[in-house]
Amino acid sequence: MTSTPDSPVETGWWDRWEDRVRGTLSRAGLAPFTIVFCLMVWVLRRPGQLLHPYIWCEESFVLRSWLDHGWSAAFEPLQGYFAFPSTFLITIAAEISPAGMPVIEYAFATIVFLVTVAALVIPDSRWGDLRIRSLFAILLVLVPSDPEVFGVLLYSFWWAGLWPLVVLGWTRPLWALRIPLLAVAALSSPAGCAMVLIFALAWLRERGRVLLVSAAVLGVGAVVQVVAVATSDRGSSLAGGLTLGNLTEGTIRSGGFYVSRWTASGMYADRAWSLFVGLLFAGFVAWATYTHVRARREWSAAYLALAAVILAAISQVPAPMASEPLLAAGRYYFHPYTLFAWLLVYLWSQSRVEPLRRTAIVLVALSLITLGTGFSRPELQRSQTLDWRAELESCAASPAENVDLRIMYDGSPTVWALQVTPEECRRMLG
Repeated sequence: MTSTPDSPVETGWWDRWEDRVRGTLSRAGLAPFTIVFCLMVWVLRRPGQLLHPYIWCEESFVLRSWLDHGWSAAFEPLQGYFAFPSTFLITIAAEISPAGMPVIEYAFATIVFLVTVAALVIPDSRWGDLRIRSLFAILLVLVPSDPEVFGVLLYSFWWAGLWPLVVLGWTRPLWALRIPLLAVAALSSPAGCAMVLIFALAWLRERGRVLLVSAAVLGVGAVVQVVAVATSDRGSSLAGGLTLGNLTEGTIRSGGFYVSRWTASGMYADRAWSLFVGLLFAGFVAWATYTHVRARREWSAAYLALAAVILAAISQVPAPMASEPLLAAGRYYFHPYTLFAWLLVYLWSQSRVEPLRRTAIVLVALSLITLGTGFSRPELQRSQTLDWRAELESCAASPAENVDLRIMYDGSPTVWALQVTPEECRRMLG
């Protein structure tokens, strides 16, 4: 058939087949592209971890326990609670090669990160189609806080703490992945096991064996974590500096920091301003979530909103009103910032209220401005490089009875120390 300028051009079966193949390949290519992009950002936000890996902070506690007790170090609480997968993988690294621990630890940290991204992007999810899940992953690695949790195995429990919410989104049981991820997450930190509240709410709303079993796994982990914290010195020390007032204010300020931290440039943000913006942000989130749930009769937005509040509150407990997204313990903003972004993107993609959708995406865009000063760590915290093998060799040759091995604290010249004997250093060198 011949077409005229005013008639549509007919396409044959080949053209239609080719269009379908291109669309399929495009969708299939999005997942690997997202994973590769996220891996690139993972490296770029803390390149020093790849180029000069080392032993960090409480990793030295696990190493000390391994030197004293061997494999049991993998299963001991760290700073008052169980911190899988960190303690387990640090112990494995020590078993493989004590002298090569920094390199092995970086590899393990990267694997935990990739598991997080893959579990978020690949399985079908209530959070959205592949494009939305990919956007979730991209915003996860572009979280606008100090990239303290990137590239350090010690902080892998922060990534594992997100696994329950990732799993909650799955539309299929995937038992072989679901149970291990939830079990590890529950024993990764109080934040991970606290997601039992979200699963319990989801089960009350939706019922179903999958949600019930998932909640049970997290519930068992929650009991273990509560007992660990309650019977540790950390529990009493946290309770001593915590009040309902500073916990509430710190939680609200998290939202204020999220959308307005960039207005303070490199200095500490004004306390009253952050609280004011946080109240406005909380008001919008509450209104948007209620509006969406009421209109769609579907509670996914409520699950994300409640999880964001819980994680923001838990993240304030260790240092109420003392932490800061870019200048002081930025790791405490990793969870709330991630959930804020996921919730806003979910509302943007699912809501039918146009002002709500526009406001949500504008808030996400405002938060990303902070990356202009917060993509990398502050210069001072990138100034120190140490050689772990050289430290061990110096220690092994020392005539002293005990030697202090330097342990990286925050990347600055300020370091921690791990006291060992020259014999222990020779043992680590093999």
